[in-house]
Amino acid sequence: MISTNQLLRWSREDERIQFFWPGGSSSSIAFEAAPQAQALLRLLERISKTPDNEESLIRELQASSVSNANEILKTLHAQGILKQADGGGAVEAKTYHAFTEREKLRHDLTREDILRLLSKAHNNPPPADLKLPTPTSPQELIDLFRDTRSCHPCVSERISDGQISTLLALAYGRHQTVAQGPENRDVRGTTGSAGAFFPLHLVIKTRDTLNSAPPFGWIYQRQKHGLARTEIDLNATEAYETISKVLSDYGLFFLISIMIDLKWSQVKYGNHAYRFALLEAGALMQNLRIASRRLGLENWPYGAPIGCQLSELLPECREYLHALTIGFGKTADG
Repeated sequence: MISTNQLLRWSREDERIQFFWPGGSSSSIAFEAAPQAQALLRLLERISKTPDNEESLIRELQASSVSNANEILKTLHAQGILKQADGGGAVEAKTYHAFTEREKLRHDLTREDILRLLSKAHNNPPPADLKLPTPTSPQELIDLFRDTRSCHPCVSERISDGQISTLLALAYGRHQTVAQGPENRDVRGTTGSAGAFFPLHLVIKTRDTLNSAPPFGWIYQRQKHGLARTEIDLNATEAYETISKVLSDYGLFFLISIMIDLKWSQVKYGNHAYRFALLEAGALMQNLRIASRRLGLENWPYGAPIGCQLSELLPECREYLHALTIGFGKTADG
């Protein structure tokens, strides 16, 4: 299976395709006619998302009147533009992720079906080989788990910019952004290295931004502790309605989506980049849930696959993988 080098960017100008490397170097390949260049461009876009075998790629190019398709693929391999998508690699993970995001959740199960599945999953476990001692239950931990559980009712009220600012900073544990805690404890390093080398991007959609004219979203800039505005594609009507419906259905004021960018982490971690990024996304989600309750907010982890909608809605997200989304609203008592 063949894919593209995830570090590359490319563009077409008439009959020529230009390839750009992160360090500033570039290369190009020229064709006799612009439609042939366009055919290769379509192929590159396709296999960057879903790898394919070489025979299929040759047939696709030949069908577009690219007679020397075999030689072109050899040249692209030699230049490092194409690469083998070896089993278990980050490219396969990215492909699997994109595929599962497009799968619809089942809505045809009855309550009886669900209870039957739960019963099969949790009842009649195999016998334990070693009986554990009776667990202790510190009250502060019991309170923490109870407070941070998901799906508390939300009150439809505005959340202040200050609360959002603090929540975003605590997601990463950013040093010197949040005031020192009790006994001057440092808040740095509350996740392993989330947002450092992976990186993870936080995409924010609020009721205000979606209801504005034109609607827009935010992408959190961790280094500057600020928000970069990103315009919403008004042609993606269905995607827009999906995201808006999540906010309205659950009484939430805003959503944070954790997005994975693999292009740099693959250089360092290779095939392990995807799983490391998922670990860090989970750590970020945990921080958001704990911090939200201390800020008087309810949190609502949203498990439905909405990555495709985000990619259609916000052009900046088209190369990212959607890991998790969590919504926030005011608590009923605060």
